[in-house]
Amino acid sequence: MEDVAARALGRVAANGIELAYETFGDPGAPPVVLIMGLATQMIAWPDELCEGLARRGLFVVRFDNRDVGESTHLRNLPPPRLADIVVRRRPPPYSISDMAADVAGLLDGLGLGEAHLVGASMGGFIAQAVALEHAARVRSLTLMMTSTGSRRVGQPRPRVYARLLRRRVAAGRPAVIAAAVETFRLIGSPGFAFDEQYVRDIAGRSWDRSYDPAGYRRQLAASASQPNRTADLRRVTVPALVIHGLHDPLVAPSGGLAIARAIPGSRLVGFSGMGHDLPRALWPEFVREIAALAELGEQRRRQGSPAGVSEVGRLSLRSGAMPANRMNHDEFYAAMARHDDARLRKILWTVYWRGNAQLRERIEDELRPQGQPKVKPKKELPDPAAVLAEVTTFAGLVRDGAYMAGDRRVHHTERSRWRHTFRRLAADALAALAASDPAPAQQAVAKMVDLACDMKRYDYVHSDDPVEAAKFVVPEAVAALWESVLRHDGFAAFAGRVPEQLVRWEADYGWTRRGYGQVAEKETPLAVPLARLLTTPDMWRTFAESYLEALEAAGRADPKRPRTVYGSFDETSYRRRERTDDLAEWHEMLLDRFAGTPEDELLDRLVASPALAGPELSFLRARIAERRGDVSQAATLVSRCLKELPGRQVYLDFAVKVGAELPSPAREIAAERAQAAWLAAQPHR
Repeated sequence: MEDVAARALGRVAANGIELAYETFGDPGAPPVVLIMGLATQMIAWPDELCEGLARRGLFVVRFDNRDVGESTHLRNLPPPRLADIVVRRRPPPYSISDMAADVAGLLDGLGLGEAHLVGASMGGFIAQAVALEHAARVRSLTLMMTSTGSRRVGQPRPRVYARLLRRRVAAGRPAVIAAAVETFRLIGSPGFAFDEQYVRDIAGRSWDRSYDPAGYRRQLAASASQPNRTADLRRVTVPALVIHGLHDPLVAPSGGLAIARAIPGSRLVGFSGMGHDLPRALWPEFVREIAALAELGEQRRRQGSPAGVSEVGRLSLRSGAMPANRMNHDEFYAAMARHDDARLRKILWTVYWRGNAQLRERIEDELRPQGQPKVKPKKELPDPAAVLAEVTTFAGLVRDGAYMAGDRRVHHTERSRWRHTFRRLAADALAALAASDPAPAQQAVAKMVDLACDMKRYDYVHSDDPVEAAKFVVPEAVAALWESVLRHDGFAAFAGRVPEQLVRWEADYGWTRRGYGQVAEKETPLAVPLARLLTTPDMWRTFAESYLEALEAAGRADPKRPRTVYGSFDETSYRRRERTDDLAEWHEMLLDRFAGTPEDELLDRLVASPALAGPELSFLRARIAERRGDVSQAATLVSRCLKELPGRQVYLDFAVKVGAELPSPAREIAAERAQAAWLAAQPHR
């Protein structure tokens, strides 16, 4: 067997140019190709990361993109001006698709039919283009700190973008190193120690290999002119992983989230404190995630998954097929015909005696006289205290990571059965709500809902979509819980306890990761079951006052981080914007209930809450102003919303209603949609 640390350098002809590359590990192992980002050479992939992947049984290939390092520099193509790049005035010297063809040529030159792809930043754009334009060459897809190409997600902070556009040509090796240190202090990871010596080393070695400012501008033009791939990414069928820093100032986390939402079955892993670099402390995590995805891709390849069929479609076909070794109707009756009644009775008795309780009950029901109704034994209610204890233990083990691996408190067979345990405990907790003292059961249900909310964000178990796998419909469980609180504890306890849970649990996009499936179809905003329980005006007023107090408490609990810290992530603002989006449905109900009534002042308290922020809050203020007859103020506020989210259709509709002036991007989007609607309305030809 080849030494996993074996390294080899070379050059290969690809797509009419030459690419410099380096390999790690056994050439006979499954190949993984690492694609680096804008104006960054292959040596920016850490040696330790490459060697770690090789030790996990992968043949690692890293290479220099065109116009960087020791690959071909296209000096015959004049570099575009920065002004042309920003406004996309002229076509770029080459495109991301051309660079994707380079990767396909690299695979050809190395004799690799297909490979696992890992792309970082602009390398993620290239990897996506390979997966779409050369789909047969890709086994799995890992996309790090990148976006879809849409200009509405993943955008950099303005000062970071301005700094990159002002990038000056450095005169000499020391100046290049100093510029690299300055850049990575700007875009690096605020949650991890800045390794200045490592940055200096990579920058110095990059200078020694090649320094080409014109190549940087040609690559920047290709990156800036790329198309929006969001719709096309839905065609990707290989296993996909999205890794993104939650504090990335260059490609906002919304870019990674958009990719994960677009690619069916993909998984998003976000690292708090990570910016737009590869922090040394996370190298082992990157190795683990990339290797695990590659293994999944190899499993699918061994199973012969047909190209062009998504994992969801393939599984649904398999579940609809008749399992092997089961007789069909005609075969079964033909086999029965060979036996007399005594033999058939003996067979039935054997099945009855050796079968499980469910099968025995079914046989007993079938053997009852026709006039006698089938009676199912009444199940005893679970003990609420015992259920609470078991739920508390289970939730603690899950959050400790015991259901992932390496924890002796959970047997390895139980790890693969976590979803069955989750379903059983959730069912027991909900059933125990009917007990004479449901307080422990109420706590147990609340713990299960808390766990489901956390499982959407964190990888506690081996599942791409834990809530969907567990068949746990959060709104149904919450509705049962709140009905129990109201019925057994009274409205005072209900109004004191439920508002905080509403703020904590409500989710604009539901509680499953993928947003589709049997569970997702049953999900509704928590405001819907809540509104059914508020049956009188007094209940609405009292609950709204308690809700405002819970909202203020949530705002006080937000991280007290400065709003303008150099190179940091504004976690407080992010949380408040997300909370406002999540609670939008409930706020709309409050607006419809209280606008123009004596309780109208509650709406003023709502929009003044420090726990809320973002364009959805401005839109709520605009709607309140419109209800009060202040159309001018409503128009001003909705225009402000459209500057930040120019494509939000509900904002566009409201702007037309109040006669607001549309910002330029919103006006263009509205015109495009109107044209599309007109074309759709034309008779088919």
